[in-house]
Amino acid sequence: MAPVDSNVWLVTGASSGLGLALVRQILARGDRVVATARTLEGRFNDLLADPAVDQSRLRLAPLDVCAPSAEVQRQAEAATAIWGRVDVLVNNAGFVGFEFGPSEELGLHGMMAPFEVNFVGVVKVTNAFLPPMRSRRGGTIVIIGSRSVYFNEFPVRLHTLASAYAASKAAVHSYGETLAVELAPLNIRVLLVVPGAFDAGVIPPYTKILPGYEQTHEAMEAALKLRGTLMKGDPVRGMDTIIDVVRGEGHATDLVHDGKWPKWLVLGDDAFMHTRKRLQNMADTLTEWEEVGSGMHHQNEGAQHL
Repeated sequence: MAPVDSNVWLVTGASSGLGLALVRQILARGDRVVATARTLEGRFNDLLADPAVDQSRLRLAPLDVCAPSAEVQRQAEAATAIWGRVDVLVNNAGFVGFEFGPSEELGLHGMMAPFEVNFVGVVKVTNAFLPPMRSRRGGTIVIIGSRSVYFNEFPVRLHTLASAYAASKAAVHSYGETLAVELAPLNIRVLLVVPGAFDAGVIPPYTKILPGYEQTHEAMEAALKLRGTLMKGDPVRGMDTIIDVVRGEGHATDLVHDGKWPKWLVLGDDAFMHTRKRLQNMADTLTEWEEVGSGMHHQNEGAQHL
């Protein structure tokens, strides 16, 4: 059983990228963590061999977010039993897709593949860890979303990994926003993280070109060349910020101690810029088209807006 003065974190997709960076920072900050991946063999060798890592506060556990719900539940229960509880669940496991390109070229299979990890997997894992959090009426659920949701114009903005990836992240954003309202009465916090471009992850290939999309692929090639020159966030600083918010420390101290909690935690200057641009675009559209789209309700006396 872990001491009550130490948070127990569980991170999915923790063997690389932002997940691995988060695990390292959790340990550096003195908490305990269960680092999970679909398979464990050879996935954490560097972490286990690092003399700076306190192995006494690190445990590894298999957790395949694409497994059937019953298997995810079994794996979740086994992972929870390691320390006796999970205080902070981090839904980090993500999948860009087998390839990328215009939606028609990807087809239904290509469009749905990221959903299995980025949306369905998050729902399965969250449901598996919620029962003990409900029982003790407390806990934190972190969902790693993406600024691609607000910056998904394809293909010029290819570095946002648009199309299937952005659609799957939009789904999980909506889920996280709804979940936050559902769980608030149970004293379970939901944190939807909206990271910009960080120095992590890879770009999948694209192979299929349908007639008419030649210009699109030319723009994709240009965007790929540009991608390598773009500024990217530091994963260590980004993951430290998540820990600050969860623990009410660092720059988040005053806000969290005053009872504030962000429904969205935007990470990175680029993510702030693109989110603000999307909000402005929506505001401009509402103003421009309000006369066309408003006034559709029946004139029922006494009726109210929701």
